[in-house]
Amino acid sequence: MRGPADQLAEELRARGEVKGEIALVIAPPSEDEEAGIAPVGAAVADPDEALREDIRTALEEGEPASAVAKRLSQKYSRRKRDVYAMVLDMQ
Repeated sequence: MRGPADQLAEELRARGEVKGEIALVIAPPSEDEEAGIAPVGAAVADPDEALREDIRTALEEGEPASAVAKRLSQKYSRRKRDVYAMVLDMQ
C-alpha cells in the first residue's frame, strides 16, 4: 500500500484485522507534493481541485485516460482506480 497517512489508516481500518508484519516508511514530500502543502492555519482549498485541473489539462492534450490516471495517481498519492473514475467522469 502507498499513500497519505489518513488514506492508509482508512484502508487498514476497512480490512479489520491485519495479520503479519507492517513496515512503515515515511519520506519527505516530493516537490509536487510540497508545492501543494498549505501553511498551518491557512485556508485549505478543495484538495481535489488541483487534481481535476491536471486531469482537464491532460485530457485537452489528448492523453489517454489510463495514462492520465496512472501518472496523476502517483503524483497525488491516490489510488489509480479513484483517479481513473474521476478521469472518466470528466471526459
